[in-house]
Amino acid sequence: MMFSCLLFGQEKSLLDYDECKDEVSKSLQKKYIKAVGYFNDKKYSQASTLLQSIIKEDESFASPYFLMGMIGVVKDNTTMIMKYFPLVMEHCEEFSHPYLYYYLGMIDYTEEKYAKASENFERFLRLTDQDNRYDSLQQEAINYIDWSDFLKSTMNNQVSFSPTKISFLAKNKNYYEPFITWDESEIWFIREEIERDTNKDSFTSEVSTSIDRFLERSIFDSTGFYDKGFIMDDPFNNVKPMGGVSITADNNYVFYSVKNTSSDNDSWDIYYVERLEDDYFSNPKAINLNTSEFDEFSPSISPDGNTLYFVSNRKGSKGNFDIWVSKRKGKDTWSEPENLGRNVNTFGSETYPFIAADNRHLYFLSNGRKTLGGSDIFVYDLQSDKPAQNIGYPINTEEAEHSMGVCLDGKTAYSTFKNKDNDFLEINRFELDSKHQSEERFLVDVSMDKQLRGDITLNVVNLSNSKTDAYYIADEHPNATFIVEKSPKYLCVLDQKGYMFYVEKFSYDTKNLTIKQLPLESGMSCPLNAIDFDQSGVVFDDLSQTILDRFISFLKGSPKYRIEISSNAKMNKALKQYLVKSGIREDRLSFLDTSSDKVIYKIQ
Repeated sequence: MMFSCLLFGQEKSLLDYDECKDEVSKSLQKKYIKAVGYFNDKKYSQASTLLQSIIKEDESFASPYFLMGMIGVVKDNTTMIMKYFPLVMEHCEEFSHPYLYYYLGMIDYTEEKYAKASENFERFLRLTDQDNRYDSLQQEAINYIDWSDFLKSTMNNQVSFSPTKISFLAKNKNYYEPFITWDESEIWFIREEIERDTNKDSFTSEVSTSIDRFLERSIFDSTGFYDKGFIMDDPFNNVKPMGGVSITADNNYVFYSVKNTSSDNDSWDIYYVERLEDDYFSNPKAINLNTSEFDEFSPSISPDGNTLYFVSNRKGSKGNFDIWVSKRKGKDTWSEPENLGRNVNTFGSETYPFIAADNRHLYFLSNGRKTLGGSDIFVYDLQSDKPAQNIGYPINTEEAEHSMGVCLDGKTAYSTFKNKDNDFLEINRFELDSKHQSEERFLVDVSMDKQLRGDITLNVVNLSNSKTDAYYIADEHPNATFIVEKSPKYLCVLDQKGYMFYVEKFSYDTKNLTIKQLPLESGMSCPLNAIDFDQSGVVFDDLSQTILDRFISFLKGSPKYRIEISSNAKMNKALKQYLVKSGIREDRLSFLDTSSDKVIYKIQ
């Protein structure tokens, strides 16, 4: 054993490390030296017997305890290690053999006494400084100090954690990968179910049972509670195993992953379905990011449907599994995925990403960073250059954690935790510590008045910071949902080839917004909303200028059309001046004076 070589392959005698030996009789010191000889000859039983007799004669003699501890090391006897090394310090605090402090550090680390563990490992390093015989243990000691400091800091800075179980879901079952829709009307999850199979051909009608996992859904019903949850029908659960879901804010697109079982492809792939009328779903469609030789799974779609995070071990991964990101290019096409880099991914595995409603904070599991045990939950700020942060104890524990999601308010999180009473994994909500919360967002429901069918893109402009988000609306969906910040001024702009220019002003607390989808053709009229003067009553206000500038771009992009504008005389005069000065030919414009403050334009 390496330990015995280090113990005895050195210039100093073992007794020289015992600064208290002068108080021990010479006869006992000789017995101890004899016990050391037995140890050196690997006669551990004889050494142990002799050491026990020495201790019986003089309990204050520290060296026999040390050697008994070392017998525990070479025999891999944890009980001896835990018992005898602390007794050395009890009888001689000046004992100076490096191994004593290495194993005291190990004992303290095991007992979660992290501050004391660091002290002992640091003393071991001081005693072995410049001694290359201890190189391998020195590196281990450095690692233990690093981990001890992390665990000490984590334990001493506990985050608030008061989980509340979601009521009325079926009891005594294990739940995995929950996803609460952004409007909180549904909870989707993987749940274990017991399947019973009766062999009717058997005379005794034998019944066999097995446990299987299904994708299931619970709906928030008229009673004000979620129902117990039911297994999803086609197109779900046709292929197993399958993972949990991620759903856009409008509830129209459901992303999930399944394990292929064909002979030429046994990898995990990502699919999506569209929600149709009467809560039916389309046939699954594979996304264009899937590969046959690598796994793609655990999708997290941003609420607006434009960004997809997922897990893969594809080429370019930094560890076993990494988190990747792709941007929507069209209804069924996605950009080349990008690895999220070292601030997220490690040489271990990063899994179960969840992008928050603010499209900024990403929550995920990792076992490649410092964790309390297994995989911990981390959060990463996509706008920061700092590495992902552990969300803390006691949310993270010495056991492997499970996937986590966060609601619209940015502070209410949910995950599955083991019920201490029945040992089942159950879905709980809890509030995140303030430093790990995402930014609050709000839902605005949008109804599409489709007088011309087709896929469109709506641009939502936050007038407080000029940030624009694009929402792709498929022809078959009569509604959409915007996810917005707490801002009182937004514009929704439809400015797409073949359609009338349409704009609506709204706020974060708007309950329902109607967008007109009108064909660009002669004779078609459309309101030009939210046009008004500033306090002077002469110049258009900032919002009106923003809208008019976009309207001018629309007119310049449709040069063959002439328009008639209807409003009151004062408004018409101001509009004519603004449009002509902005480069719209006067011969394309005509004006009809009315008594209304509203502005309507008509294609001639």
